[in-house]
Amino acid sequence: MKAAGVPIDYVVEIDVADEEIIKRMSAAAYTWLPAVRTMLYQSAKVAGKDDATGEDLIQRDDDKEETVKKRLDIYHAQTEPLVKYYADWLLPAQLAHPSA
Repeated sequence: MKAAGVPIDYVVEIDVADEEIIKRMSAAAYTWLPAVRTMLYQSAKVAGKDDATGEDLIQRDDDKEETVKKRLDIYHAQTEPLVKYYADWLLPAQLAHPSA
């Protein structure tokens, strides 16, 4: 983007601790229906069953703790460096135009 001369007005970083991401994602349980129940904040009336349908609550493989940790490792190695890249790109513009 920089080489193409594309101006960027904003870059948004959502900074959430790994522990919180792991806790939230690995607590998700799903039925075969589109409805989602988050077990972290609300327990099922019958363990392992959806309150509304009685269907089994199933955790998808991509929401298991080990998988979430692997995805975070990839994020830290491949995507997180973009934060520094964009910060370094912004710095010269801020120095040239301090009110920006």
